[in-house]
Amino acid sequence: MDKNEFTENEKKIVEALEKGTALSLGELQRQSGMSRQAVINAVKRLNANGIVKQQGTQNGAYYFLAKMTYGQFQTGEVFSNAVINAKATNEILEKKVEQVRGEMKSLYANIISLMGIFVSIFALIVVNANITFSLTSENMREVFWGIIVMNVVVVVCILALLIGIRFILVGKLLKKNDDKDGTQ
Repeated sequence: MDKNEFTENEKKIVEALEKGTALSLGELQRQSGMSRQAVINAVKRLNANGIVKQQGTQNGAYYFLAKMTYGQFQTGEVFSNAVINAKATNEILEKKVEQVRGEMKSLYANIISLMGIFVSIFALIVVNANITFSLTSENMREVFWGIIVMNVVVVVCILALLIGIRFILVGKLLKKNDDKDGTQ
């Protein structure tokens, strides 16, 4: 059925349904300004030609467009709306991907920090074990103070290592992420 074959009443019904919602006979009557019988006749003809579909029984029926109308096809309205929706969805997905990349970089930064902590704890354990094995009763006092001094030195080195990791590695990772967020 070509759009030129639509009666004026059928055109009004199709235009009302082109908004994308299913409408009852009463709604179609209100929106078209036609009598109830004129709406029923137009809907029956459109339904018979496959333009309009009915959902529900006669008393509680709703009507909707079965497929794209000739006018929508001619203007490309359906296709342009699909392209616009696809572009919007793509933009949303790209933002989500960038957000996930930023969170991954933050995760990598945290893993590097934890690795630094574990390395420093292991170094402290090794130093203390070596000093403890060299203890004897004669040099206990000297070794004890050596352990304290060595632990203080190792703790200072650990803190320097962690601060270095934080500002050098983690800072660069997070700054790259912030730079990307600022440009979008």
